[in-house]
Amino acid sequence: MLKVLFQRDPFIGFQTELSAFALRLSCILMLCLMITFPFQTFAASDLQLTPEEQAYLNGKPYISVYVSDAFPPFSFMENGSLKGYSLDYVRLMGQVLGADIRFESEPWFEALDKLKKGELDLIPYIAITEERQQFVDYTPYSHIEYTTGAVFRKDMQLSQNQLKDAVIAVSKNTFLHAYLKKNYPDNKLFMSTSTAGAVLAVSDGKADIAVGSLPALEFYIQKNWLSNLNVSQVEGLALPQTTVLPMGVTKGNELLRSILVKAHAQISYSEAAALKSKWMNQFDTVGVEGLSEEEIAFLDERKHITTCVDPRWLPLEAIDKGLHVGISADFLALIETRLDIQFDLVPSKSWQGSLQLGREGLCDIFPLITQTPSREEFLNFTQPYIKTPLVLATDIQIPYIADITQLTGKRIGVSSGYAFYPVLVEQYPDLNFVEVANIDEGLQKVQAGELFGYADSLVSVGYSIQHEYLGQLKVSSEFDKNWQLGMGVQKSLQPLLSILDKAIAQTTAFERQEIINKWISIRYQKGTNWWITGIGVLATVLILGAVIAWYSRLNKRLGKEVLLRQQAEQEAINLAHTDQLTGLLNRHGSAELIKQEMARNQRKGTPVSLMIMDVDHFKHVNDEYGHKVGDDVLKLLAATLTAQMRATDHLVRWGGEEFLVLVPDVAVDDAVALADKYRTAVENIAAPNLPRFTVSIGVAQLAENEGFSHWYQHTDAALYKAKNSGRNRVCAWQEGDPVDQDG
Repeated sequence: MLKVLFQRDPFIGFQTELSAFALRLSCILMLCLMITFPFQTFAASDLQLTPEEQAYLNGKPYISVYVSDAFPPFSFMENGSLKGYSLDYVRLMGQVLGADIRFESEPWFEALDKLKKGELDLIPYIAITEERQQFVDYTPYSHIEYTTGAVFRKDMQLSQNQLKDAVIAVSKNTFLHAYLKKNYPDNKLFMSTSTAGAVLAVSDGKADIAVGSLPALEFYIQKNWLSNLNVSQVEGLALPQTTVLPMGVTKGNELLRSILVKAHAQISYSEAAALKSKWMNQFDTVGVEGLSEEEIAFLDERKHITTCVDPRWLPLEAIDKGLHVGISADFLALIETRLDIQFDLVPSKSWQGSLQLGREGLCDIFPLITQTPSREEFLNFTQPYIKTPLVLATDIQIPYIADITQLTGKRIGVSSGYAFYPVLVEQYPDLNFVEVANIDEGLQKVQAGELFGYADSLVSVGYSIQHEYLGQLKVSSEFDKNWQLGMGVQKSLQPLLSILDKAIAQTTAFERQEIINKWISIRYQKGTNWWITGIGVLATVLILGAVIAWYSRLNKRLGKEVLLRQQAEQEAINLAHTDQLTGLLNRHGSAELIKQEMARNQRKGTPVSLMIMDVDHFKHVNDEYGHKVGDDVLKLLAATLTAQMRATDHLVRWGGEEFLVLVPDVAVDDAVALADKYRTAVENIAAPNLPRFTVSIGVAQLAENEGFSHWYQHTDAALYKAKNSGRNRVCAWQEGDPVDQDG
């Protein structure tokens, strides 16, 4: 009680009003000694609750509240936890009432049914419809008001005449679904289980337009790196400009409705505005969540962190005129603003020199480095945040090399000190690997014919060729290795390691995409300056009378430029398709695989099954042990399942603690047996410093002419059946099972 009163006291903390503070503090202490009633009684008196309303609260152990896990920024799941504006607002109401709040996240239609039956106390955002007015009493105030938006592909121009033939994606059984059915009955609707599904349907070409709340549409475009989509108005599509969502309780529950109205009136404008500012601007997040007291104390003490980098490794990182530049520099700049610290560069002339500085303890971190046994002697490592293929750069005349092992005896340059050098030597013993000082020396020697090729990341090789060797060198092959890069932290700075791990985990996909675009997409566009060079060359060639020869060379050069740009774009796509925590495919990255297997099923009639796997009570793991342990649980789960998988199966981190397994050529009965094998393997995991955990798994086989949406819904329904049957079990979809319809 004393803590709550302190939070609401405007005097506390101001040195200019110490006397007022002392007086008020004395009054508070006296009041605490006098009052023997619990806080709830005090709150009820302050709220002027009636005896019936007070008795209602006293008789309820908690107020049950439904929140969606896919309605950002109002409520959504992130890193295994529910969060958002509505959760914070309802918690604030709970503090005012002195009541315990229990949030429940379940399919939308189940929440409506439970509210109708009186098994759920509150839905904090629910649109008013004639049907719902039969079983819902609404609050007189609106909890949420948002602008409705539409999404369509950038390469698509929709006129008013074309609108009538457009396919519109919308979440099923929502207010907008009913609105479109009533006002646009001739349009074909693509029914999705969520706003996220509607957005992906447009990106994948299954629908022409997606409609929903503007904040949610923008959230999923950013989260999934959908740079091919626009959020704008569509000519001729008259959507509700503003959607108003009040709170809703079971019809006839006037006591709770009245209590909510009084609690809402007690929340000040400034408190509500602070929450709106926090969540409506959540894409510009400042600060890192979940820091311990030790980590906060470390940051208070160490405002300057020294860094060592590779001085010649653009676009990943470099030193230019004494400044740290490149992708890693922009990541550090992002983290600087959130942690309120400063990264100071310790300059060096080579990567080997930087590593030596690190061994001597003269730099605190390496912002972009691969973990190796020798570096583990003085560094600890964060989770990787960049993954790039290793490629071979050669003379432009060398044809594509399908099998690098055929290059027996060829001299291949590798930058001195790079982590993959000993790995390549071991994996390709017949190649003659030669150490060079840096990428510049390596590519110069390839151009001069002193080396057959140079090995490095696709990002850095593509960048250098584009800027220095266009029309002279090219990427001719790819090694069977991906290079994973994270941050390295001095072993003596253990708190800093966990701080940076949390900061990396909380960077959004949109933020990473922006940084990569800056150094790859935009910089590659500068290659079009060759047009200007070409014009000058054309004038000269016209004078010399060799127009035909010039065109031939120009076309060849432009063709190579296009190839390089495509390779860079593919690398960005690879980053977008990979879950950075587990290294698995993410939801967006699995879309093409799912399409291929469904197409093969329709073409050949071969069975294909789907599993959806969910970590049981994962929220408890996060709440009890912290998000770092939760992340470690997910990484261990991914590693365990990967070791158990058949070579033909595909494991995907679908979101949060949910994983998807695509199982080709397996009918449902065999898939259930396979899923139980996975379940048992997880149940038997015993890792030091990690809690034991289990999974529930739903299984469904793709039916004839069935779309992915329905297939996923059936599998998800089987998962809910497994959870509702006690968890740590496998259930298969059966005809007649209820289907999740979020909205």
